Amino acid sequence: MDVRDPLIGVRLGDYQVVERIGEGGMGVVYRGFQPRIKKPVAIKVLKPEIAARPEQVRRLLEEARSVKAIGHRGIVDIFGSGQLPDGRHYLVMEYLEGQTLEQKLRDRGPFFPHEAIALLKEICGTLAAAHARGIVHRDLKPGNVFVVTRPDGARSVKLLDFGLAKHRPPEGEAESVPTPSARPVTSATTIVGTAEYMAPEQIRAEPVSPQADLYALGVMAFEVLTGQLPFHGPSIMELLRKHLESPPLPPSSRVDGLPAALDALVLQLLAKDPAQRPASADVVREELTSIQRTLDQVDTQRVTAAGMDEITGVIAIPPGARRGRRRRWIRVAASVGMAVVAGLVGALAVRSCLSGGK
Repeated sequence: MDVRDPLIGVRLGDYQVVERIGEGGMGVVYRGFQPRIKKPVAIKVLKPEIAARPEQVRRLLEEARSVKAIGHRGIVDIFGSGQLPDGRHYLVMEYLEGQTLEQKLRDRGPFFPHEAIALLKEICGTLAAAHARGIVHRDLKPGNVFVVTRPDGARSVKLLDFGLAKHRPPEGEAESVPTPSARPVTSATTIVGTAEYMAPEQIRAEPVSPQADLYALGVMAFEVLTGQLPFHGPSIMELLRKHLESPPLPPSSRVDGLPAALDALVLQLLAKDPAQRPASADVVREELTSIQRTLDQVDTQRVTAAGMDEITGVIAIPPGARRGRRRRWIRVAASVGMAVVAGLVGALAVRSCLSGGK
């Protein structure tokens, strides 16, 4: 029997609940709106079994605190919070149209280098803003990256779920280091984050810095470029061991034609020692911009060369292109080739007519 959700149609403060649009491990997300101005919102409500856990309530409120502290356009905005009559906490958030990066990777597979670089640069901009405020995300992964599709077709990236964020002291102030006996035992149930994207220092339950987010960014970069994770294991503990001990392969070992500089950057992000990773998200963004410029120059040269090849009947296909895109290149090249041939035939016909008229 289809049981109606009791929150549908309920008024929560200034907002009306319209429909359920998603569900995660912690809560349920609803679409709502502000009746006076018809402003759409998303309302995140803790599940009853989760709401009874103080640490999960704290995590929800920590998310709101982190978002407000950072105040960056690359983070989903939170308008307010409250409690239902049954005691469950909720957040009223910016309503977004689009998909998570996790959904996009599942639907379409890896990105071309230009697309991946543009995406990673946006993420770096948001991370830089968070790190400048002393906030480390600690759970950066494709499921927490939302690719927004705007009404005009433009796209942007938003980071989600700062519930596990770590607030560090401002620059210049030392961070207290817990004694070994106070540190949680490293296990699948006590470590903070998601195993596939977790930095070695997180796995060891050591104090984290922005470099922990950069490690997760390196895992995502590898996945976005190749469609695969850099490390796999038959169990969570084996996967964590590989993060701690196994050297990563370069992305080009999985996908042909990737720039050497992009390989080098991803491997640097995946360094086991935080000190060996880039100094900041801004540094990563600058390196990505440099790689992007080089790719643009190569593409300009390739387009010029491809144009000459098409005239002589040779079809140029970019290295590493997927089958569907390769077909499009062939169709375009064939069309151009046919147009060139038709033009040559027409020119010969005109010349023949002119010759015959003399």
